[in-house]
Amino acid sequence: MQNIDTHLSTERLDHPVHKLYPFEGGWEFTARGISVIMGWFKAIGDQLETTSLSQFRGLALILAILILLGMVGLEGLLAFLALILWVGVLGTFFALWAGLLLLVIGALRGAHWLYCHIYHIFYPCPFCYEIMPLPLYVCKKCKRGLDTRLWPNMYGIFSHRCCECNAKMPTLDSLGRRSLDRLCPNCQRSLDLNFGQGTPIIFPLIGGVSAGKTCYMLTAIRALKDACEQAPPEKRCTVQFMGEYAQKNFEQQIKVLDSGGRLEATGVEYAQRVSGTEIAPSAFCLKIQTPGRRVPFLIFFYDVPGEVYNSQRDVQQQLYYRYARGALLIIDPCAIPAYRHAHEQEIEALRESLGPSDTPVTVIENRVERMLELSRGMITWHHLKRRMAMAVVVTKVDALNLRQEIALAAENQGEQRQVEEFLRKQGLVNMQEKLKRQFSSVSYFSCSALGRLYEARNHTPYVSQGVLEPLRWLLEQVGVLEEVRKETQ
Repeated sequence: MQNIDTHLSTERLDHPVHKLYPFEGGWEFTARGISVIMGWFKAIGDQLETTSLSQFRGLALILAILILLGMVGLEGLLAFLALILWVGVLGTFFALWAGLLLLVIGALRGAHWLYCHIYHIFYPCPFCYEIMPLPLYVCKKCKRGLDTRLWPNMYGIFSHRCCECNAKMPTLDSLGRRSLDRLCPNCQRSLDLNFGQGTPIIFPLIGGVSAGKTCYMLTAIRALKDACEQAPPEKRCTVQFMGEYAQKNFEQQIKVLDSGGRLEATGVEYAQRVSGTEIAPSAFCLKIQTPGRRVPFLIFFYDVPGEVYNSQRDVQQQLYYRYARGALLIIDPCAIPAYRHAHEQEIEALRESLGPSDTPVTVIENRVERMLELSRGMITWHHLKRRMAMAVVVTKVDALNLRQEIALAAENQGEQRQVEEFLRKQGLVNMQEKLKRQFSSVSYFSCSALGRLYEARNHTPYVSQGVLEPLRWLLEQVGVLEEVRKETQ
């Protein structure tokens, strides 16, 4: 996804000028003929009003014919009748023509609606979060003409004319519309060419400052790509980045991790601050094509800065929650009040290398609960009440013997049960109960995004542990890996 800040003036938001001939030129021609006929009838009416015979209604038609013959003669009357016949035939012809075009337009629009309904395709802007009926398409020839109604309609069935250079702009993806540059009609920022070509899936990453959200997202995506590439051909998914910006951003940050460096905190270039108070992150976008599925999935990760959760107002600006399908709650154990209190000295001794989060997880959970209350029901899936899946991920288990402590929380149990019991013993029972009520499914995981603590002199690559399982589970819950899961069962 390109990060373009340029905006267009309202004068640039042009649309096609001329409609199809039956809806514009043809009816104008017919209307001129009708106006002539109406002029004739008006002249007859004026004559009838001036004669005393107008009171005899039974002779009105005869009188009209006599007056008409007196005014124009037999030849004029024949021409008049011919005009009436011509306009009637012409009007019928244009009506049938327009009706046929409307049937074709309706069939194409209906097919498009059914296609979008089956594959759950809609158009949420990854920058301003508004859902658009259709992107604003840019003319491929002149790069100036814009069309926000580039679909079959009265301006053209298979193509529209550019308002700037009169070049044809296809109205269907199969005819070339998918290759046109596109903008959001609301914020007018550039959208990737894959936008609108697949099923959008939105995943917010929730967590406080220094909780490790960015590290987890990057390492989990890399693990997903590696796992897909190593899968058998018949079960292999293709994972690609949407746009050069996402690809370049990923490569730059992975390069830092592979050199043993430390990532910078999410900054303003990734999360815009509007009006001095509102933080709105841009999406990190993936395109996942699963075997046996016609259209890909477009995954939008929203890595919002942890500072958002310091203010309820900033939380309420994260409008992408309205149509999120799942979420990842990243918990730094240092943000758990009971754990922080029990390990205060060890945490402070490792502050430089551990980078503990100082925002209590209970504060973050309360903020998110309020956001869910405000956004619930904005989008429905399969005509059911919208509920998200939640993956709860405890990070930094490589430090302070946390992995062993989690394992002891529920011996001889699976990892999910161990993490759940660990959080329960740390006094987060109320949070866990709320999550069960708010989300359709909740699962618990632990991981180490880096595999070790940061050391300034250690430049060996980090080796992540357990980062793929939460993301894979979430993708299965929302149906992205449904086809692959069915084949492996």
